[in-house]
Amino acid sequence: MQARTTNHKALLSYRNRHEGYIQLPIKARRRKKENIIFIKYLALLLAFIIIGGSSIYFAFFQQSFVTPQQFEKYAKSFVANYNQSLSFFYPETFSSFDFYSNQSYEVAAYFSSNYGTAIMFVPFENWTFTTLNVSQRVEDAIFDNYNSLQLTKFFFQGDNTGFIAARNSNNSIIDIGMFADPGSNVLIKNVEINHVLYNCLIIKGGNQSSYWNNASAVKDSNRIFDADLFYALNRSEEVRERYYEPELNSRLVDILTKWNNAISSNGAITYTLTDKEHDFGEVIRLAETYGITNASDFVHRTFAYLQNATLPTPPPDKQIFTVTYKDDSNNVYYVTACALLPSFMFMLYSFLDFVRARYHSKDIKNWVKIATTITAVPFVASLYVERPYDYQLASIQTIVIIVLGAVLAVLTYKVKKRLSAWFFSRTNTNKKS
Repeated sequence: MQARTTNHKALLSYRNRHEGYIQLPIKARRRKKENIIFIKYLALLLAFIIIGGSSIYFAFFQQSFVTPQQFEKYAKSFVANYNQSLSFFYPETFSSFDFYSNQSYEVAAYFSSNYGTAIMFVPFENWTFTTLNVSQRVEDAIFDNYNSLQLTKFFFQGDNTGFIAARNSNNSIIDIGMFADPGSNVLIKNVEINHVLYNCLIIKGGNQSSYWNNASAVKDSNRIFDADLFYALNRSEEVRERYYEPELNSRLVDILTKWNNAISSNGAITYTLTDKEHDFGEVIRLAETYGITNASDFVHRTFAYLQNATLPTPPPDKQIFTVTYKDDSNNVYYVTACALLPSFMFMLYSFLDFVRARYHSKDIKNWVKIATTITAVPFVASLYVERPYDYQLASIQTIVIIVLGAVLAVLTYKVKKRLSAWFFSRTNTNKKS
């Protein structure tokens, strides 16, 4: 017996030594593998950080230089946006807007490798575009080399700066150096500089492509059009009438609507003749402040036209369960109510079934049936009768009602099962205790 015990101890001792000899290399290899994986993931993370940082840097801080193609695209977007703004007015008034040319433009773009870019528009009989690469500052290339030698210098700073004047305004600048600071956006229009008239000149304080993208073209075009509109409103009666007519029309339609509804259904006068004359006089005074020369005549003619026009019939009210609601063009409220109704009725009927099962009185069951009928019929009938006037059965809204109603029904059923199981387990626990 003692020999067997000794042999068993020796065997255990050998096994422990042998297993320890095997296990140590396995743990070391596993730790080494984990370190390699960690290093790989760390290297991958650093690579992503470097690539992402480089992309952001080159995208925002190291932009490419503007190309002739981008220059021309900017010029065409600039003109197209200006003409789009101008299209609100009538063609016979287009000549009141200084930049507008009924033919086309001669466009010259300047690119300075040292500093600055610029573009110049001159009315011309057809569209021409050229790009000029210059070695000196772009301002010197445009205004001549003496620009940098002038004793008096003017530096444009910031965005949307410059000189914008009306046509034939005799704005002249002589012997003053003109410079655009880095990042500035200079607009010069209808200004004579050193005896040269510049119809429309735009100078940018940089030569990156971001200065000449579509967004910049729209912004610069709007600025030029706003200035032209100001001058056109001061020189043309037709432009003033056209520009302010929508607001005056709105006020006159408001007066006309009140006047047509002056007498309520119960015979009460809600809008008197004195009220109408007062409001009408306010519109005339407003037209006078807008500079319309024959304000009274213009307002009376407009009002006479609106009186003969057919006022739009307001759409009927929308209701859900007799509650009126507005501003729901997509019938979101109605679709939501229709989708929720089946789940609501299921919960109600489940509660009434619980009452019937708990109270065995025949009277209670009859009252439950009455309550079910009284609740179900008005809800369903209300949604059917009070359908929105613009609701169509064959539409996306019906599909939404079906899909959303089905999803809510499934969720409601699962919640009911969970509650029933919880209530049943709690009841059994109370009985056992």
